[in-house]
Amino acid sequence: MKDREVHILLNALSMGGRCMKWLAPLLISFLAFTLSASGALAQQLNVVASISPIGDMVREVGGDRVAVRVLLPPGASPHVFEPTTGTAKDISQARLFFGVGAGLDFWAEKLVRASRETIRIILLSEGMKLLHEEEDHDHGHGHETANPHVWLDPLLAMEMVRKIEKTLQETDPQGGYTYHVRSAEYIAKLQALDAEIRKNVSTFTIKSFVSFHPAWDYFALRYGLKSVGVIEESPGKEPSPQRLQAIVKAIRHYHIRAVFAEPQLNPKTAEVIAHEAGVKVIMLDPEGGLPGRETYLGLMKYNLARLKEAMQ
Repeated sequence: MKDREVHILLNALSMGGRCMKWLAPLLISFLAFTLSASGALAQQLNVVASISPIGDMVREVGGDRVAVRVLLPPGASPHVFEPTTGTAKDISQARLFFGVGAGLDFWAEKLVRASRETIRIILLSEGMKLLHEEEDHDHGHGHETANPHVWLDPLLAMEMVRKIEKTLQETDPQGGYTYHVRSAEYIAKLQALDAEIRKNVSTFTIKSFVSFHPAWDYFALRYGLKSVGVIEESPGKEPSPQRLQAIVKAIRHYHIRAVFAEPQLNPKTAEVIAHEAGVKVIMLDPEGGLPGRETYLGLMKYNLARLKEAMQ
């Protein structure tokens, strides 16, 4: 029985006549259990996602009908990650690959395209208006010129969720109604997250910031914040002494109270700058997957709390 048919039957039973008065509750309970368990009992759709936030979005939409493996280990950076044989094995067992695109997960795309299995590739940033190198300090990612960090804007995350829903419906039509309902419920949570961020940002007394690399450009654009300094324009590219001094000068000029580092990258340079400017280092996490930040909502609320600490 398809998910939508079960829901229709549940509604019909709940409006049944007096003769069904004693039987309807039992049938409703049984069918509700069947609906919730249908995804788990059926063969699950195997999916791989490049990074933790994407994997969580797929789980939220897919529920028990989908088994998701995240390729990037917790604490690793997608910019410098070296895939393992385990990465290739996970890919070979999947029917779908969800990535960000724009050069962020080129390492995963390369393995997927080289796989002997037929895997559908979905790059969730495709079709979006991306920030490019002249807008994001020419940091570059791989051979791309686009900034890939679209998921850190909750409104763009909603677009990604809709693409995930559409893809899962096309791949597993029997679960289409479940995917639609779960997607709508999750988007409502993202809308609440957006409202929470807007409410908090409106109280910030400082609207400028310095970050380790340009992960927060989409977030800043969405919520009226301004990046006035980036320590590493591209991962692993050490800043020049002149650049370091320019960042220290910007921190003092804009009365910035903290330098934002990232748990996936070495914070040593951020600590040097913070010491020179007389401010502290605060960790913003663009990738998640670490304790307390396994979900996208948890990750974004963690980052909002860190932003408040530095800017409110």
